[in-house]
Amino acid sequence: LLHLQSAAFAAFPRNRAQGWYNGRQNSFPEWVQVTFSGQKTIDEVDLFSIQDAWATPSVPTGSMLFTQYGVTAFNIQYSPDGGVTWATLPNGSIVANNLVWRMITFPAVTTDRIRVQITATSDGYSRLAEIEAYTLVGTPVNIPPTVTLTSPVTGATYTAPAAITLTATAADSDGTVSKVEFYNGVTLLGTALTAPYSYNWSGVAAGSYSLTAMAYDNQGAVTTSVAATVTVAAAAVRTNVALQANGGVATASAVSSANYPASGANNGDRSGANWGSGGGWYNGRQNSFPEWVQVTFNGEKTIDEVDLFSIQDAWAAPAVPTVSMLFTKYGVTAFNVQYSPDGGVTWVTMPNGSIVTNNLVWRTITFPEVTTDRVRVQITATPDGYSRLAEIEVYGK
Repeated sequence: LLHLQSAAFAAFPRNRAQGWYNGRQNSFPEWVQVTFSGQKTIDEVDLFSIQDAWATPSVPTGSMLFTQYGVTAFNIQYSPDGGVTWATLPNGSIVANNLVWRMITFPAVTTDRIRVQITATSDGYSRLAEIEAYTLVGTPVNIPPTVTLTSPVTGATYTAPAAITLTATAADSDGTVSKVEFYNGVTLLGTALTAPYSYNWSGVAAGSYSLTAMAYDNQGAVTTSVAATVTVAAAAVRTNVALQANGGVATASAVSSANYPASGANNGDRSGANWGSGGGWYNGRQNSFPEWVQVTFNGEKTIDEVDLFSIQDAWAAPAVPTVSMLFTKYGVTAFNVQYSPDGGVTWVTMPNGSIVTNNLVWRTITFPEVTTDRVRVQITATPDGYSRLAEIEVYGK
């Protein structure tokens, strides 16, 4: 900003011994008022104290100190109503001053007068070499806002469908921030009107994205942040290694008849359609627990999930099962999900794999990864004492 020192403001030469002196000790507050030649918009006042070497003063600098005759505490005030009332300027209340040249800046105010109200000096007497006030010349230049995209950071990676929270900080030194917009390239994602500035971007597909934040101030100036490049990777393919089509072979502890084979439990049909015609497994004997169905894979697999699908109450017209679907009649109420570390010689129950009081048609069991070539479901209780299964699914690599 270009400043102009008005002649009416400069009452005393800043580098000379002459100046104002009140002549009475400890009579604070003392003051010096300067009235301008009309209303002025000002944003700076400079105060010059008497130097210790008052008889041979030098041109003051911003680091020059005093110890004897300077003003140690004061208020810089302006009047909004021609001297009727006075208000201390923002940043204008100074204590513990020891600078010969003390500069005070503040948001611009319009007034026809200022005064320096002195509240303490080194020796109790009030003296001043100079008061300067600065007014703007020409049209003030709007300073654009600042903005930083704080999250995500460049190089961040996500898995599709991703949820990415964009956050930013923004400020404006000579006004206010009116809004912050978030962009992917040139595409507007969302807008935040108040701090903290953020936007939640959900369902993001696989790809590479260049994200920015754009801040607007109250005068329309705009600033764009440095871009952050992030990557969303495609979700890992989950393979049902128990499926017949993927090489899975099912066997069972018992089979009621050829109409209810063990292979009905890994044929890819979760609902148990075609029950009684190969659509699911049924043991055919009551209260002979434990019963089991085993699925052997086409080689060793690293797995972390088993899904068990019971026969639905409406077995003759089953629906596509959901995670909240319940059974009361033909499902498996208690079971263990097991794997063999040695090709079927021994069996170990999976972590989280011992289930009791189940009533979900679709029951998912997840666990830390294990490597094996087979799993089995060991059934220990059902509502009617007979064991049935619509499907077993096993997910892994």
